[in-house]
Order: sequence, then structure tokens, then C-alpha cells
Amino acid sequence: MARWTIDEPAGITLEKLSELKVRVVAGHIDVIATEDRPRLEVLEVDGPELLITEEDGVLTVTYEDLTWEGLMKWLRPRYRRRAALAVMVPPGCRVELGVVSATAVIAGTSGGVTARAVAGDLTLDGVSGETVVQTVSGDLEARDLSGRLNFGTVQGDLTIAGGTIEQLYGKTVNSKIMADVDLADHCRVRLSTLSGFITMRVPETPGAFVELRSTSGNVSSAFDGLTRADSPGSASLTGHVGDGTGSVTAVTVSGDVTLLRREEAE
Repeated sequence: MARWTIDEPAGITLEKLSELKVRVVAGHIDVIATEDRPRLEVLEVDGPELLITEEDGVLTVTYEDLTWEGLMKWLRPRYRRRAALAVMVPPGCRVELGVVSATAVIAGTSGGVTARAVAGDLTLDGVSGETVVQTVSGDLEARDLSGRLNFGTVQGDLTIAGGTIEQLYGKTVNSKIMADVDLADHCRVRLSTLSGFITMRVPETPGAFVELRSTSGNVSSAFDGLTRADSPGSASLTGHVGDGTGSVTAVTVSGDVTLLRREEAE
């Protein structure tokens, strides 16, 4: 096993890399897929030194005293520490992030992403495969996302622009969910919020069974053929759109639910 401790800007070039694990407190992380040799660039270190290890293609960047289970204590001011990292990884590299308030960008990977954050925001660009993100108040923004996404948060917003979704699970308490995506055959989409709104735009022939429900908010759809049922304390739209091989469910308690249609020319 190779081991480094770094307290100033430095770079490390690797022979191979199949998995990246990063646990930091504050700062910023860029993870970019490349066909070149994998490389870690430590751009900034403010506070204790970083502990970096590499074993059998797994690169770990963390602090010696930091674990995910103890991340919440790092919100206390006396534990302030910051690092800025840029990591070039093979496209199929698996990425695992654990942060408190650090922001992160992941671009072009297909090996799967697991991210947990307290207040850090995450941006995904051209990411495919299995993606799991959990935050307390951090936002997730994704562009050209493909594959499967499971997102859970208390106050973080979810925004997706582009890509083909096989499975999308999004659950929030009082934040908003917005998605403009294509739906794969036999897709499964389930979105739910307590008080936030849900807006989703899909192609004009999505091919899904649609169920939209809100307890006290408004429910609307740009697609014909859905059956409306309104009663005190409940509003819903249900029915098949296209061949109905997939399913789209969006549920809120006090928020609005809107399903928009994207013309093919767009």
C-alpha cells in the first residue's frame, strides 16, 4: 500500500485507478473522467494534513481522524478545515464522496457514484450508471444524467436537465424537484416531497403509467387522457401515456405537481 501525508499543494500520478474515495470537510472537489493516466492534484490544504493511500487501484483521500459516522461534529467552528482537490480518473472509475460543506463536481464517469453530504452541493455532468446521493441541505444539479439515481434530502433541491433515466427516486421534505429528461423503456420514476413542488418535463410520447397526487396543492398535466379525481384533502391525475411500459409517480402533501410535455423538435 502506498501512503502519503500532504499539507501543501502537490500532485500524484497513478498507474491505475478503479475506485476513488474522498472524505473531507470544506473546500471543493473536481472529479473528471479522462483517458490519460489517473492523477490527483491537491490544490489547497488549510488545516491538518491530508492522508492519502492507494491500494489495489483504490485511492483514498481523507483526514486521519475523519469518518462518515463522525461528520456531523465537524460542523462546529473549532473543527474548520479546508481542501481543494482535482482528480483525473478513468471513465469506469467508481466514486465515493463524503463531505460536510465542500462542493463537488463529477464529470463523465460511468462506474457509479455514492455521495453523502451535510450542506455541500453536488454537480453531475455526463454521469451514467448507478448514482446514490444523500444530503441534509445540499443541492444536487445534474446535466445529461443517464442510468439510475436515488436522491434523498431534507432541504436540498434536485434539478436534472437532459439525459435518459432508467430509474429515478427522489425524496425531500421541504425543497423542490425539477427534471427535464427522457425516459428509458420500463423506466421507474418516483418523486415525493412534503411541502416542496415537483415539476417534470418528458417527451410527448413517454410511454408510462402516470400518477400525480397532492393533498392540498395543485396537480396539472400537459398530457391528455389522464383521469382527474378531486376531493377535499386530495387531488390526483392518473392514466397511461403512450405504451405505458414505465411508471411515473409524483406525490406531495402541500406542494404543486406539474407534468409538462416536450415537443420532439425541442
